[in-house]
Amino acid sequence: MPEIALKGNLRAISVPRLFVELYKTGASGTLEVKTSLYTKRVFWVEGRPAFAASTCEDDRLGEVLLKAGKINLKQYEESVRVLKETGQRQGRVLVQLGYLRPDELPWAVRYQIKEIIISVLLMEDGEYEFIDGYIPQNEVITLNMPLGDILYEGIKRINNWTRMQKELPEMDTVVKVNLGSAELFKDVQFTEQEQKVIELIDGKRTIREVLSTSGLDSFQALKTLYLLYCLGLAEPVTVQTEKTEEGEDPFVQDVEELHAKLPSLSAVELLGVSLGADAEEVKKRFRELAKRYHPDRYAGSNNKELHEKLTDIFTAIQRAYEELKDGVPLNEEAILVEEPSEEDVRRQQARAMFQRGLKEYKAGDFWSASENFRWATRFDPENPKY
Repeated sequence: MPEIALKGNLRAISVPRLFVELYKTGASGTLEVKTSLYTKRVFWVEGRPAFAASTCEDDRLGEVLLKAGKINLKQYEESVRVLKETGQRQGRVLVQLGYLRPDELPWAVRYQIKEIIISVLLMEDGEYEFIDGYIPQNEVITLNMPLGDILYEGIKRINNWTRMQKELPEMDTVVKVNLGSAELFKDVQFTEQEQKVIELIDGKRTIREVLSTSGLDSFQALKTLYLLYCLGLAEPVTVQTEKTEEGEDPFVQDVEELHAKLPSLSAVELLGVSLGADAEEVKKRFRELAKRYHPDRYAGSNNKELHEKLTDIFTAIQRAYEELKDGVPLNEEAILVEEPSEEDVRRQQARAMFQRGLKEYKAGDFWSASENFRWATRFDPENPKY
């Protein structure tokens, strides 16, 4: 997938694929989208949208619940009258008036958050910027919904033929299934017709051939393929996969060489930053490396050994970033520490993932908890505790 800029105009990018990019890099910060009429913000925590806000009147809680049929017009108008008089939040007003039960308010706010996020996915014009690290701390209710489900629901609402055709590769492009993105969408329930299109994406057929043999009308077939492409489940087949005319794929060779040097590299050497580098420079370099060596790049390949080496590299990069995320000292001796064994590192990583999973589980975020438990098992498969 081509690199997506973190600042620019929405017309130049695919918003759904920007979301996938933020997920893969574990981004934390604020995606801000501005038009001449309103501003929308989606707040990300470790690659997942957690909260959203909007100045668009149509995104206010009352309007959202009215459109969803949760309240009627009379109740909506009365709540607006009271909130203007009292200055209270509309959610509290709806509860006080008896239009919502107290236990329904968290659901209503999460539904509003989801609808704002999906509205950003549907936007085609406006200036956007991802502001790294900025997250509001005063919101109690956050969205505990897998990104895959949000993307699936949002993309299915896109009905602009021109937009879909523009964001897809050329019609004569051969496409294949990318199993590396399957983890993101493991809980998504695809329809029968979507499953049929997935089966046609065999790495031999072009987009045109998939559309013509799907048995669906042209618009529905294009929309289904667009959905799969934006989700990252369908991707173009490149001329080369693991071999070139000169020999081994340069990327594979790069992975082999870096993996062999891992035990001898310090955190500074691995991230490729200079002494005295500030936190922003370290974070930027971490992002670049995390994107290049993310295990998902080859998750669908038959080269299991390559995927395992990418996982090792990715883990080492994360560990190096944790060590240097506050900046690099000018004195190299200040950061020289005894290197733990690879086995110890993986055990420590497993322990950290397991503890994080327990924390997420207690907080009620069961999906994130299962993700962390799964990684704990991967890092230390011999530990029965995981």
